[in-house]
Amino acid sequence: MGTLELPERELIQGLIKLAAAFVHAARGNPAGVAKNLRGARERLANAGEAGVRMAVDVTALLAAVDDRLAAPIDVADPPIPIRRNEGGERGTSRGGGSQGRGSRDEPQS
Repeated sequence: MGTLELPERELIQGLIKLAAAFVHAARGNPAGVAKNLRGARERLANAGEAGVRMAVDVTALLAAVDDRLAAPIDVADPPIPIRRNEGGERGTSRGGGSQGRGSRDEPQS
């Protein structure tokens, strides 16, 4: 991975597992959905303060994953939304600025 910080790596890998779960849903594979949601939950639970720094609401993600795993997997369920926290390092990068990328809410020119 591109980071040496374990909590940040866990957050990123958890988000990747979450995305993979919904690839399995699109393919009609409930076992793959469940397996990847469990993996996402484990990774996200280890993300610590990385979610705050990266403006990702990890608490809401964990609750949503738990809710989804508590019921039988339905591949027709919509993907779990990734909510943003205010006050993180959103819009900045380690390289010194946003380098021409706008926020998600701003149209690109």
